[in-house]
Amino acid sequence: RELLGEGGSKENAVELLTVAEYYYRMNKTDYAIYGFEAFLRNYPTHGLAERARKMLQSAKTGAPYPIDALSIEDELAQRADASSLTGSFATTFADKSSSDFTAPNMGSFDAGGMDDFAAPALDDMGMDAGMGATPAGNMLPSQQYYEALNLFSQGNIQGAIDLFEKIIQTKSFPNASESQFLEKAMFDQARAYLKSGKGDTAVEKFSLFLKKFPRSALQKKAWLHIGEVYEAKKDKQRAVSCYDRAAKIPPDDKDSVTARNKIKALTGR
Repeated sequence: RELLGEGGSKENAVELLTVAEYYYRMNKTDYAIYGFEAFLRNYPTHGLAERARKMLQSAKTGAPYPIDALSIEDELAQRADASSLTGSFATTFADKSSSDFTAPNMGSFDAGGMDDFAAPALDDMGMDAGMGATPAGNMLPSQQYYEALNLFSQGNIQGAIDLFEKIIQTKSFPNASESQFLEKAMFDQARAYLKSGKGDTAVEKFSLFLKKFPRSALQKKAWLHIGEVYEAKKDKQRAVSCYDRAAKIPPDDKDSVTARNKIKALTGR
């Protein structure tokens, strides 16, 4: 957790709700209900609690996933924008980019509500073709990505890494929406390696990510993670250099503050 530099319950909550909604979309209502109830039990005052309550009520009535529902990321963004005049909600969520389900905080999956949601692997759930599911070897990148998160939530980090790799090795994506999961998979695979204690491999994977997506909204987090690996290895010069890169990437947010604080702690300035 210290190495990852993350572990806040807010991002754990977003991850838990995302997994629950994924099962709801896949018509696995029992698992979705369990996830929504776990979310509300662990995060009853979270900004997304009302969304979770509505989803839970809908799932319990047997209604399908609401196709007109905003994505979790868009709802967070809208709430941050709407509260920017008062700053009340923006302080909590402004640091989450609109693509930051990409950024589920892989390093935090073992905390809080995710421990309480050890959902079964999708290939054990009897998913039928009518729901858009396909055999594991032919899953869409989006399905592979969410299943990788599910594996991670069960503590199967290597399984998640392998599934992220399948997305990364995809030669052709069926559409633009599915292609967006390449960026997500590369970033989260690097974090999975970090979580597994393979710092050198994580740095290699983060470097490949930064080369492939130099303008990604996640580049600041990537530089922070690389810096944390070097800091853990007592390589102060490289750590400071990485934190400095992170601190200079706009916007000036929580991660920027973290980077500056780490520089100060290492250099005294």
